Amino acid sequence: MKQDKKILIIGFVALLLFTNIFSFLFGGIFSRNIFGSASTSSNANDQYSKLNQVRSDLEKMYDGNVDDSSLMEGAVKGMADSLGDPYTVYMNAQEYSDFNSQSSGQFSGIGVQILANHDINKIVVAAVFKNSPAEGAGVKVNDYIVKVGDVDVDATSSDKAVSLMRGPEGTNVTVTIYREGTGNITLTMKRAIVTVNTVTSEMISDKVGYITVSMFDANTSANFKNALNDLKGKGMTGLILDLRDNPGGLVDQCVAMASNFIKRGDVVVSTKGKASPEEKLTSAGGNFIGLPMVILMNGNSASASEIFIGAMIDYKLATTVGTKSFGKGIVQTTHSYPDGTALKVTICKYYTPSGNNIQGIGFQPDINVEYPADLLQQTYNRDTDPQFQKALETINSKI
Repeated sequence: MKQDKKILIIGFVALLLFTNIFSFLFGGIFSRNIFGSASTSSNANDQYSKLNQVRSDLEKMYDGNVDDSSLMEGAVKGMADSLGDPYTVYMNAQEYSDFNSQSSGQFSGIGVQILANHDINKIVVAAVFKNSPAEGAGVKVNDYIVKVGDVDVDATSSDKAVSLMRGPEGTNVTVTIYREGTGNITLTMKRAIVTVNTVTSEMISDKVGYITVSMFDANTSANFKNALNDLKGKGMTGLILDLRDNPGGLVDQCVAMASNFIKRGDVVVSTKGKASPEEKLTSAGGNFIGLPMVILMNGNSASASEIFIGAMIDYKLATTVGTKSFGKGIVQTTHSYPDGTALKVTICKYYTPSGNNIQGIGFQPDINVEYPADLLQQTYNRDTDPQFQKALETINSKI
């Protein structure tokens, strides 16, 4: 079995992957015993005899075609789903390919970033990428995706929604969104290659730099460091870092990004789980330790972005402005199989440097500022964004 050691802490793209125990149980018992004739132990046969019996009964009685590959996929998905953990998900080959394209920074689709909000069982649009089909069609942040094609989707099927929205460049896909105050809107969009630049930056005054990080993909930490150096060369003495609507991503990228501000050797985050010993991920050190910083956050700031926020809070390196973060304090890892399928499994909880876990809790900002609902329906204007304006006021008081 090929194992991809890609550690994820992602709040949105419910996509994804397990371990040698699963391979033994399912590969050695289920697949061989149900779809072959290899012998297994009597205890294992007893444990999984009902699966064998159901498969046999379906083949004998079902008035239609019984496809063993479909049965296998359904059974494996059911095994993962039965755990009741929305972040532990089995993916078929297409779903896994879609997931990998997201973290690589380029894919063919409509150009949205989603958050699976299991509290309300909705798929929330966390970001709309610039110059994407979704932007052209008028999709907005905080819209709910309720149907793709003829398939109803919700937070429990966000992996399916992502797979359905992806497809060959130039093909059409119909997406139904629900918007507060408007209701359902059905949009047909032509899929296009979407290149995701997760880091954007600019100087907003002669001393204040502004960086937005939309998620943590494979290029985020390097691009973030380049942005810091560029802004420093332009005179930056204080930074506003916007992590609003950032659903998370790759942990190593988050740790590398945090290292710019934390002393070498200090813990950024630690993880501990039933089957994994405690691991402390430490800072590599950086050239921006002591830089005055304000972090913008909201209810869609999740997972890896919360790791970053937690480290900055614990070391008192930044002031946070906005609203309470999402509250995802668990870690997943991905494991791929030779047939191109994969499993994402929750392996541990993560803890901030002071030992806090915020699963289901989130972080409260130092300065709470709500974003008015009516502004969400308007074209974004930084001058009328009360959270940004408070962040600007705060960083100016620090420099």
